This record gives sequence, C-alpha cells and structure tokens, in this order.
Amino acid sequence: EMIGNIAHQWRQPLNTINLIIMDLLEAFNHGELNDTYLQKSYNEINRVVQGMSQTIDDFRNFFHPNKEKRIFDINPIVEQSLAFTIPMLKANHIETDFRKNGELFITGYPNELMQTLINIFNNAKDALVKSNSNPKKITINSYASGNKAMIEILNNGDPIPSENLEKIFDPYYSTKPEGQGTGLGLFISKTIIEKNMQGILSANNVQEGVCFLIELQITKN
Repeated sequence: EMIGNIAHQWRQPLNTINLIIMDLLEAFNHGELNDTYLQKSYNEINRVVQGMSQTIDDFRNFFHPNKEKRIFDINPIVEQSLAFTIPMLKANHIETDFRKNGELFITGYPNELMQTLINIFNNAKDALVKSNSNPKKITINSYASGNKAMIEILNNGDPIPSENLEKIFDPYYSTKPEGQGTGLGLFISKTIIEKNMQGILSANNVQEGVCFLIELQITKN
C-alpha cells in the first residue's frame, strides 16, 4: 500500500519532468536554447526531484509515532503546492487563481498538507481535462472562519455524480480508467487531514463546479 502511495505521488512530478525535457528539446530545435533557458530548466527539474526525494521521507515517517508537529502558515504551503503542479496544469490549459486573506497559522505537518493539496490539484486536473469547461480553472481561497483556517479548492469542471461523491475518499475507489489511478490519493489526503491533523476534508458539488474544503484549527500566536 505504501509503494502504491509513493507511485501515486511520483506520477505527476515525473510527468512534469517529461514536460520540461520536451520544452528543452523544442527550444533547441527553434534556436531558443541558451545558458539562461538551460539554467532555469535545470533549477525546475532539480526542485521537482528534491520534492520526489522528500516524498520518500514523508511516507517513511507517515505513521511514525514520534514525529513532531510544528506551527506554520498555510499560505506558503499552498503556493509551494501550486508551484509543484503548475507545469502540468498549464500543459492542460488550466488556469489557477490563489486568493489568500492574511496569515493563517496552524499546528501540523506542512509536507503532509502539501501532499494533500497536490493530490486535490491532480484530481481537479483530471476532472477538468474530461470536462467541456472554457476556460478551465482551479480557484483556491484561504481564509479564517471563526477559529478555523479554511482552504477551498474549486474547479469548474463537471459535478461529481452523487453515487460517486459518497465514495471518493474510500481506499482504492477510483473512477479513472484502469491503470490511470490507484484510488489512494484522496483516501490518503483524508487520512492526513482528519487523523494526523485533526481537521476535516470534504467535497461537494457547488454552482461553479466541485469544491474541496479543508478545515484546520487555527493556532493562536
């Protein structure tokens, strides 16, 4: 199961690296490849590879009883998660819009929150690719509601059928074709938020599309 989790987390960054390599080849063929272009692509690939390496450590420590929570602002984690997935989203002509409303400090595991967000972004990407929405868009809102830090991830794709909506967080449940999904991404995301960080992760159809909502306890400074 853990190998399946890692495979799920690695599929997207591997695709991102592939896209960067294809872009390099295209730039070379058009005479646009120079030192600056090459260095930028190298830095991008190196960042993705470091993230893949971190995934191994994160999953190895996932059920470790002695790992320490820390206080952190959720907004930089959202931004890092977006930076990690932007190449894949752009390749599928998906726009993103992150609207943050002030600092939101919580106590938990930033890397695990990042994994959750990447899983949800990837899920939204798959839904939007299949939809006829134009433009295709993922909107992220972070804000405080009472003593809760809220992260809304809204995609303007097709609504999730009610019979699937009840099962999307079940382990090994996937609506994707065979071989294109492990059915573990949203399950592991819900485990991270609800068991490891004592929050709530839910999904609902809304007028604009589908909204995933993360609720976490704010830590008072």
